[in-house]
Amino acid sequence: MEERSLESRMLATMRESRGEKRPRLAARLGLTTGTYYEYERGKLTPSLALLERAALALGQTARYVDDTREYLQRGDTKAGAAPPSSPGAQKDQELVRLSAGLGAEFEAFHLSMLRRSQRLARAVADREMARVHFPRLLAHPPDVRPALVREEPAFQTWAVGELAAHASVDAAPEDPDEALALAELAVLITELAPGEAAFCSRSQGYARFHLGNAHRAKGRPLEADAEVARAATSGRPAPPVTPTSFSTKPACSAWRPPSVAIKGGLMKRATC
Repeated sequence: MEERSLESRMLATMRESRGEKRPRLAARLGLTTGTYYEYERGKLTPSLALLERAALALGQTARYVDDTREYLQRGDTKAGAAPPSSPGAQKDQELVRLSAGLGAEFEAFHLSMLRRSQRLARAVADREMARVHFPRLLAHPPDVRPALVREEPAFQTWAVGELAAHASVDAAPEDPDEALALAELAVLITELAPGEAAFCSRSQGYARFHLGNAHRAKGRPLEADAEVARAATSGRPAPPVTPTSFSTKPACSAWRPPSVAIKGGLMKRATC
């Protein structure tokens, strides 16, 4: 059996050390599972750009690529040392050690803060990947986009749905039809996106609030009121940031009760 390239081993090590499954990471990178597997097997050689994108998709920085390369070049796997980052219990143990160093009386608080920073890193990575995938989706005609979303897991993320909702507001003044198509697409995306039930409900509420705005742009007040009411039943439809809320700042300062949010015409996209 041919020995895999260092780059292929790096990609596999990065994924395994974060406890990620091949199909999920492949989707985040915009690759089929088969093509991704060829990279790990060494049939294809990952480029530095691909490795850095994988690091981002795994909630890490580009430095993680260099750390993994150094780890493999030192031959730490043969020495029995732990990889640069380990999943599950090993990761929690390291966080506990870091927290304990800050003071035993504050251990629980600091442990929570460290875990929140990890969720923030993943949220940032999700949004970075959405900026790659959403323009690909937007390049297709409106009637083709829903089928692409249903077929391609890379489009089925809360962050892509968020961008579709924002694009709907931007399109509303000049092209109400496109605004409506984008808002309906945002609803579809958030319905297909994986995640915790409460988080998915908030994402869907956010998309439906924008769908109500698009109906308002089309001169359909009854449909607008109905969608905003549905959004309200999903909870406060703030733009999703991470599956567990961690910011003390409201996620979207433009939110108002339904009777106020659509009063006087179109909403403006919030700056969050």
